[in-house]
Order: sequence, then C-alpha cells, then structure tokens
Amino acid sequence: MLSQREKKQLFVLAFACFAVRLFAAFFIHAELASDAADYVQIAYNIMQGKGFSLDGHLTSYRPPAYPFFLAGILSIFPTLQAAIIAQAVFETITAVSLFFIGKNIFSVRTGFLAMLFWTFFPASFLQVPFLFSEPMFTAIIMGSFALLLRQQNYKLSLFLVIGILWGIAVLIKPQSIVIPVLYFGWLTVRKEPRLPLLKKSAATLAGIILLLSPWIVRNMEEFNQPIIVSNGGVNFWIGNNEHATGGYYFPAENNPLANVRSEIERSDLGYALGIQFIMHHPLRAVYLSGMKLAYLFSLESPLAISLTTNGNLYKKSFSAKYRETPLPLLAGINMPYMIFLLVGIYGFVRMPMHRSTMHLFLLAFVIGWAMVHIPFFGISRYHYPLLPIFAVSSAYAVAERNEIKNNLTAQRKIIAGASALFLVMVWIGEIVTVYVR
Repeated sequence: MLSQREKKQLFVLAFACFAVRLFAAFFIHAELASDAADYVQIAYNIMQGKGFSLDGHLTSYRPPAYPFFLAGILSIFPTLQAAIIAQAVFETITAVSLFFIGKNIFSVRTGFLAMLFWTFFPASFLQVPFLFSEPMFTAIIMGSFALLLRQQNYKLSLFLVIGILWGIAVLIKPQSIVIPVLYFGWLTVRKEPRLPLLKKSAATLAGIILLLSPWIVRNMEEFNQPIIVSNGGVNFWIGNNEHATGGYYFPAENNPLANVRSEIERSDLGYALGIQFIMHHPLRAVYLSGMKLAYLFSLESPLAISLTTNGNLYKKSFSAKYRETPLPLLAGINMPYMIFLLVGIYGFVRMPMHRSTMHLFLLAFVIGWAMVHIPFFGISRYHYPLLPIFAVSSAYAVAERNEIKNNLTAQRKIIAGASALFLVMVWIGEIVTVYVR
C-alpha cells in the first residue's frame, strides 16, 4: 500500500505529466499526414453513416480500434482538439502505469523515477498533437502490464480484463498478438502449475476473442476473409522486394501492387511476391532483416522534422527536410531517446534475471516486438511502445545503483556491448547519410 505522502506525490506527478502534454496539445501544431489522416477520415465517415470506409469504399486496410475511438470522441466533442487532449490522457495513463510497474517489480523509488522520466521525455509529450495510434496503444499495453503485476488476488476476472485490453491492442496494432504468446510462454517457462495456467489462458483468450470476433465476422461478410487488416501483404512486400530498403518505401513506378484495386487481392499478391523474393534472394533478405531493425531503432528525427514542416511535409525530400531542421531541436529530442536506450540496456543487464521474474517478461516483450517487425519493415515510430520499458529499466539503473548486485557476467557484457554498439552504429549511420552523403 502507498503512504499518504506517496499518494500525493503520485497525484502531483500525474498532474504534471498531463499539464505538460496539455501544453503540447494547445501550443504545438501538427499536420495530419500518413496514418493519422486516414484515421481521421475513417472516423468522420463512421460518424456520417458511411461505415468503416476510406476514399468512398468499405475498407479493412487500417486497424479499426483507433478510428472508432476517434469517431466516439468527435461525436461528443466535434473538434480534433478533443482527440488531441485524449492523447494527453493516454500518455498520462502510461506514466501512471510505469509507476506501478517500477514499484511492483523493484521499488517505489524506481516507480517514481520511471514516471518522472516519462513525464519530461520529449518524444512522449511531443507525440500528443499528431493523432497517431501509438499513445492509445502504449497506454493499453502498459496498463495491462501494471495489472499483471498485482500479485494479490489473482482472480480470473483480472485475466478477462487483460484479455479485453489485449484484444483492443490487437485491433490497434495487429502485431501485438505476440504479447499473449510471449506472456503465456513465460508462464510456461517459469513452470506455472498446469491448472492455474490453463485457467489464466482461457480467461485471457476469452477476452481477446470477445473483442476480435465482431470485426473478423464483419470482414468475413464484406471481404470473404477472416482477417483483422488487409494491409499485411502490402507491408510484407514493402519489406521484401528488389527495391526494399528495410524502411518504408512504396515506389510510384514499377510497382506491381499499385494498380490492384481490391485490398484482398493486393494483400495476397504482396505476400506471394514477397515470399518469391525471399526464396530467390535469401542473402538479400537476411541483410534487409538487419536494416529493418536499424530503421526500427533509428533516431526520433522524423518527429522533430514533422514539427517544422509548416504544410510542406511532402514538398521536399526527407534528407532535405532533415538538414533544414534546427540542430537544437534534433538534439533536444534525440539525446533523451539515446540516453533512454543506452542506460536502459545497462539496467536490463544488471537485473537479476531468472525465469520467475516479471522483468524477464518485459525483456521478452522488447525482443518480441522487435522481431515481429522483421518480416515487414521498420520505421522509428514503431519503437514507441518499447520506450516506456526502457524508462523503467533506466530508472532501475539509476534508482537502485547502490543496491544492484554484480550481475555482469561475461555473457551479459557481450550482449550489452553488442546491443549498444548496434544502436550507436545505426545512429551514426543515419547522421552520416543525411549530412555527409
């Protein structure tokens, strides 16, 4: 239980977190682009009785949960500013969840420090005005992790709620289906008794199925496919073709998918061509896997660039916009991110890892989330759900520095060194590519 002083501190820090993001919501202008523009258009179409549609056609190209959420908010408060304020609420939920994750795994001090880190983390509060789905998704995932750490009264109803949260998460980002797989894999590794494991699994799966079933049935009726989204094949081809870079690149010319009007046929063709490419170019596919991870953990520079476009988001090349972005802005956003990851790696390797520890599951989430993007492609925005975990591991490294035992085995030193070296090489490569070439 928290003391009265700790409750007051938690409230003050949560208020500060929301206030910082509220300031960003009202004083930072963000251009609607890419996924966000589609989400808003779909939301307005839902409100106008046109169904889940895009460009005049029913669609399953975008996951449904976030557009439906926007439609709900905009139906009550008919202004995008209300949706942006909701983003601030989601970010505050993430911060509070980090407190309970840090507290329940390590200590109250670690929890408060993780929450403090997130409160003033630039990539978090600057994310608010953009209307991407990451704040909602991250709040749901971190909230579910905080619930999992409630050691007392492990009722099956709790796992039903967690299943519902994970079902919503899958309807925001379908690749998050990896999370329940990782969790129950971890429970198996820690030798959870069979009957409780089966009960927890059943309750969680019931929650997930409860959320996914209506949407899958809808897509079965509309597209004759039991799918969540119809963009899987397109994303797979983007990551696996002769022009692929590892990041997002959908060429305008010589693109076999460009003129395929049916979403389902386009997705099927994308998968077929992507598999064909991998079979014929296995070494290139391995190389692209590394590049996808590089793009996934690239700097937060696109966020800084988006803040300075002033309506010119697509009028110049990315490199040109990168070079025109003020260096203090780039440094102010990128340096905290770099510190988070490097100190977070140090925190992870100093943790007492054995199979019963919850932080082993958090590490599995970091690795699993990175791996699930390898078949497709990587961009910096996709690493966002991992950053709260690094906030916790960074807080642990700082808050518990005097209590940390010497867990640095040779194997851990090699893993930490290799991970840090990979990240530094990615970041240096990005900077050199933009400013030198």
